[in-house]
Amino acid sequence: MVELIPGRATAEGTAAYRQRLADRTSAGHFREQDGRWLSSLGLGTYLGDDDEPTDDLYRAAIVRAPELGVRGLTAST
Repeated sequence: MVELIPGRATAEGTAAYRQRLADRTSAGHFREQDGRWLSSLGLGTYLGDDDEPTDDLYRAAIVRAPELGVRGLTAST
């Protein structure tokens, strides 16, 4: 079970979001999990160094995203 952030995405809301963007996204962009539709997250990492400190920064960015309001993303490491 995905831990949800209180007051955020609902099953109805994520389904409506998916429906609204259906003609602008590629197949597989959305995935259903626990009754909610999650969208893919693109994170440009090709310019970063191939090392653990840089990986830690990418992880921190992913964890911070839902705190800043990115929809359909749960923070877990």
